[in-house]
Amino acid sequence: MNTLSGRFGKLVVEFVTPGRSGERRTATCLCDCGKTVVVDVKNLRRGNTRSCGCLRAESQKGKNATHGMSGTGDRTYSSWRSMRDRCNNPSSSKFHLYGGRGITVCEQWDDFLVFLADMGERPDATSIDRINPDLGYSKTNCRWASIVVQNNNSRTNHVLTAGGKSLTITQWARDTGISIESIRARLRRGWTEESAVLTPKMSRHRAGTATPKNAKARGEASSGVTALAAA
Repeated sequence: MNTLSGRFGKLVVEFVTPGRSGERRTATCLCDCGKTVVVDVKNLRRGNTRSCGCLRAESQKGKNATHGMSGTGDRTYSSWRSMRDRCNNPSSSKFHLYGGRGITVCEQWDDFLVFLADMGERPDATSIDRINPDLGYSKTNCRWASIVVQNNNSRTNHVLTAGGKSLTITQWARDTGISIESIRARLRRGWTEESAVLTPKMSRHRAGTATPKNAKARGEASSGVTALAAA
């Protein structure tokens, strides 16, 4: 009887072979790479076996790709690993700022050699930067950039938390209709993050005090109703 099913790493269980007395049960699985492999059920359950062996080969390929390269090559590999970790690993301390809010790494860059071919070796004093901070990591949206360039680019990538949601300033502006400049100005004036993005846009009436937008129209409508009642 097949009591084991589903996915374990890159392996999908096709069927389980019942073991005889004293024998271990085995599972026939299809790996994502296309190979079929027979593995020990206990190793599968414990997470000791997660592929047909291709995961180990991929890991070794990444190590070999940087073996013998300069320190620049090592930095490039380190950037690749860190990028994938913050987007794919929920245990990463930065996951909530990347993978947790939908920032992904393109499928082609699962292979370090493709990443290296697309981006080239990482220059000194740079790190990988997304040109559009609301999009993921890909050849068309990434560059090696200095910290100064990245800081300028990240002014609208500042993540604000309000109402139980964490979004960039750009995303809050799109969702609320409040301009990026207004949100940033509010923050500079000492507003809390929640107030900066959830307080409705204001308009100025003749007395010069700030009132919620459309409040004047609502007041005029109310005055009209009062006038009719008086008549």
